[in-house]
Amino acid sequence: MRVLMSLFGVLAGIVLLVVSAAMNWRFGFSLGKTELDAQIYAAASAAADGLKALLPFFILWALRQKNLVQVTAGILLWCVCSAYSLTSSLGFAALNRADTVGAREAQAVQYSDLRAELKRAREKLSWVPQHRSMGEVDADLQSVLAQPIRKGRRTLGTVGEYTQNCSNVNFRSQRLCNQVLNLRKELAVSRQAYNLEAQIKDLKNKLDVMSAETRAVATAGADPQAKMLSNLIGDDIQKVQIGLIILVALLVELGSGLGLFVAYAHMRPRE
Repeated sequence: MRVLMSLFGVLAGIVLLVVSAAMNWRFGFSLGKTELDAQIYAAASAAADGLKALLPFFILWALRQKNLVQVTAGILLWCVCSAYSLTSSLGFAALNRADTVGAREAQAVQYSDLRAELKRAREKLSWVPQHRSMGEVDADLQSVLAQPIRKGRRTLGTVGEYTQNCSNVNFRSQRLCNQVLNLRKELAVSRQAYNLEAQIKDLKNKLDVMSAETRAVATAGADPQAKMLSNLIGDDIQKVQIGLIILVALLVELGSGLGLFVAYAHMRPRE
């Protein structure tokens, strides 16, 4: 049973080692100015991570041989490799968390803006007076403009022609142009309501298209884990986010650096 559990521990350590090497490779690759520089940084980062996992074994064997020079050199090298690997993991974790949280914040802001815009459009629509449809009002308007203006038995033209669409009003056309003015006001109200209804429909469609995840982000926040821990410990959320980044990096680095060494030590009976 001890050997079996140790075997699982070794496998877990190997997984953490692969994860740590991949994180260091990605972060090292991002440091290169050119493709070759990026490959060099990435290879050095991955090699340092592998050496970090092997050095505890080398240090132990040097101790058994009582070779203090190799023990000292191994400890110094393990500290340097671990420090470099830790900074790479911190950089990788910080970049990924910033990208993820930033994307979620953008989604939440977009959702909140659409909700606020929809609320404003509905409020504006509620302020619009009672009115008929644009088609009904426009039909009445055209009917009034088409009525004839007469001088005795002689027809001077239609209201629209005689008054240049009620821009030149006299005593003969004043009553009809007053009707035109009122109908134009009603038509403007109908057009405003129509535009607001179209805007509301478009905003509702955009909100419906957004996924349930986006709506959950807008409700719970861009980083619910950090928000919950911040509320529990009563500290600033940014400090909590920094602590979570450090925790992830320490988990990967300590697990990959010492996991194999600790698990392998229990695979065979003590002498």
